[in-house]
Amino acid sequence: MNESTDGKASPDAEDANGLSDACRLARHATKAALATHDEEFGAPLASLVSIAFNQSGAPLLLLSDLARHSSNIATNGRVSVLFDRTGDQSDPLEGPRITYIGTAKITANEADRQRFLARHPEAAGYAGFSDFKMYAVSVDHVHFVNGFGRIFTVAADPVLVPGETARAFAGAEASIVDHMNKDHADAVALLGGKLPAASRGRWQLCGCDADGFDLHNGAQGARRDFPRRLNDPAATRVTFKSMTDAARRSGPS
Repeated sequence: MNESTDGKASPDAEDANGLSDACRLARHATKAALATHDEEFGAPLASLVSIAFNQSGAPLLLLSDLARHSSNIATNGRVSVLFDRTGDQSDPLEGPRITYIGTAKITANEADRQRFLARHPEAAGYAGFSDFKMYAVSVDHVHFVNGFGRIFTVAADPVLVPGETARAFAGAEASIVDHMNKDHADAVALLGGKLPAASRGRWQLCGCDADGFDLHNGAQGARRDFPRRLNDPAATRVTFKSMTDAARRSGPS
């Protein structure tokens, strides 16, 4: 690893690729560990939360006012959100994990709410309760561990989707989802996992962003990454076609 000018370790080429992969993998998460500052304890409080992501790739949280972490955020909005991607490692400490560090604030953005509920449809039953609020985490740093001695912290801007691109996908998301589900249902079903049994449900697109797309079949959720980050929603048409063609060539799963 190299040393950056601010004294933090910065990634070499291999770790930079690992960071990019870890951020894409983080988007697959449906839960994470949230750390808030608890003044009564005088220490961080870690809790398990359901997670989704806005178009920039920053975490979204639906939290109850009755939860301790919510009262902590009201006093001090600085938080960390840990994504553990070590599940397939025989030694978890050798696997990747990534922490987003920033400030959590209540958001009234309806797009944020819809992206959260698309990822967690079960939350629709209580999301409208008066004590539940939607929070968006404004990420300023990302801390990444990619195995022993491969640890660094970077500014979030190079990791998150640029604002112009995120806004473009926010404006196009509903039409992309509607178009794919109505006009390319077979392709969506194939991309969702090529599940032939009707009893297992029909995969439908429920979200799309610059890095990939989210699906559900009523009982399950899934995410697929695009081969690379897209800069324009118009590029999804060609990308969906190439991914569908590749899935058909690979045969049944």
